[in-house]
Amino acid sequence: MSGNAGIQPPRTGEASTSNRLDSWKEIAAYIKRDVRTVQRWEKQEGLPVHRLQHDAQGTVFAYRSEIEAWWRSRQNDSDDHPPIRRLVRLKRSTGLITASLLCAALLGGMLLSRGRGKTSPRSFRALAILPLQNLSGDPTKEYFVDAMTEELITELSRLQGVRVISRTSAMHYKGTNKKLPEIARELNVDAVVEGSALLADGRVRITAQLIQADDDQNLWADSYDRELKDVLSIQQDIARAIANEMKSRILVLRNNRMSQSLVTNIRPVNPEAQDEYFKGSYHRNKGSVEEIREAIGHFDRAVAKDPSYSAAYAGLAQAYSSLIESSGISASGVLPGETGTKAKAAALRAIELDENLADAHASLGWVNEHEWDWSGAEVEYKRATELSPNDTTAHIDYADFLGRQARFGEATREARIAGQLDPLTAAASSKMGDIYLWARQYDLAKQQYEKTLNLDPNFADAHGGLGYVYFAKRMYSQALDEWHRCAKLIGDKEGIAFVERLQDHTSSDFEHSWARESLSTDLRMAKTMYLPPTNVARDYAQLGDKDRAFEWLERAYREHDWEIGMILKIDPAFDDLRSDPRFRDLLRRVGLPQ
Repeated sequence: MSGNAGIQPPRTGEASTSNRLDSWKEIAAYIKRDVRTVQRWEKQEGLPVHRLQHDAQGTVFAYRSEIEAWWRSRQNDSDDHPPIRRLVRLKRSTGLITASLLCAALLGGMLLSRGRGKTSPRSFRALAILPLQNLSGDPTKEYFVDAMTEELITELSRLQGVRVISRTSAMHYKGTNKKLPEIARELNVDAVVEGSALLADGRVRITAQLIQADDDQNLWADSYDRELKDVLSIQQDIARAIANEMKSRILVLRNNRMSQSLVTNIRPVNPEAQDEYFKGSYHRNKGSVEEIREAIGHFDRAVAKDPSYSAAYAGLAQAYSSLIESSGISASGVLPGETGTKAKAAALRAIELDENLADAHASLGWVNEHEWDWSGAEVEYKRATELSPNDTTAHIDYADFLGRQARFGEATREARIAGQLDPLTAAASSKMGDIYLWARQYDLAKQQYEKTLNLDPNFADAHGGLGYVYFAKRMYSQALDEWHRCAKLIGDKEGIAFVERLQDHTSSDFEHSWARESLSTDLRMAKTMYLPPTNVARDYAQLGDKDRAFEWLERAYREHDWEIGMILKIDPAFDDLRSDPRFRDLLRRVGLPQ
């Protein structure tokens, strides 16, 4: 059979665990075919597959040596069955390096497959990386497997000219039984990556395969093994091996519009620090205040164990920023500025260690924005989207920034990109609704928020935004219903009580009653907790008390209230103040355009 020189039977004396393939997916990956094809070959052509009958269906496994022998016996059938590719068995220094190398191999597989055998040339425009399967059977290792999935997505997101589906949309398919063509249609992608990870006894094995979406054809497959304990002692050998692997696999021409630098600043990482980083990412992605605080602890321990770990600093910056957005306070319960300072320091340190970290630039952009450094914020957001054009969070943050600057056309473009990258989750969809709301395109905002709630009926931000749409349309009863749902979803007892006190004020005096009740609530809360002065200024502006409104706006300016720059240009509550010279002077001092 042509091409069989590439087949290498297992070495004599190789461990049985290395010789054995323990699932249909592993067998399929080894043969470079999809699972259905392998199952068909077993039934129709005698592919040697064994079963352990411990339950009704049994567990399948196969031996590489038997598959190789079966394959050699079929040498006359080369046209029907292309040669098996020898599995790569290299030790890797870190999970991040493994992810980067897998990305290089995946890209090579995407490009090389176009001219191989009978495969017709394909132009891959979009790619999804599905959650890796945890083969360890140990739920406590789930954080590691999810982290490896995220690292694969992050690395591949740096590609230019290929749309890579975001982690949040991809994670919808964790544990799914849907067929790959169906998943590809839902995500609107041309190719899908799936695989597995096994972490046990200080050793990890990661298997991945690239599959053409429309016909379920396996285009590429490889497996990577390494021992965690030998990380630091073999760092130089690893660097050379990765460089050679990259050269052999990435064949990208300039007109392909793809990045040739998937891997940047690869360096050995302390394994314990890496483990803390993976755990931090796992908890940060859960999103609650408690989980974010847990993530900060893991990231702190990661940088303590490895002070040059750039990705851990970037994770820390993201976590501090998320904490402010989620709770308005820092991890120690002090004013937002202190947490913002920590976020900025972490982002700057990450960029100092690795200038090509998109996450760090996006976090620095967010901090700059809240420090009223508008030009500096835009530079960082643009840099983040240039470094990682498929980073959904960077596009959402940049869209939010542009929208709050009243640059609605540009904001809509960024939000649309985010929606294409993350089609199944509510955050990108809801951000488009926010842009329409701020632009006062209320019908479009209503449609977008309703679309968001079809994706996730419990997405609180969409309920809150829809409430403001109804408020603007003077549909006060509906506005209260949406605000009540929002408050219940986020557990805001004060917000629930606030809405309930307004239930009897749905007449012509509703807006005045709403503003008066909001002022009373804000002044009471300000006595016991930090409350942005801009909020109180907004209440007075709604009530028509301009002097008091400007008094609180001046206080917000003196305290460098981060909220002032977020709403001053777009909030209808300040419309009656915009013609006042004091308002124009405030815009000038804050640095916002007139």
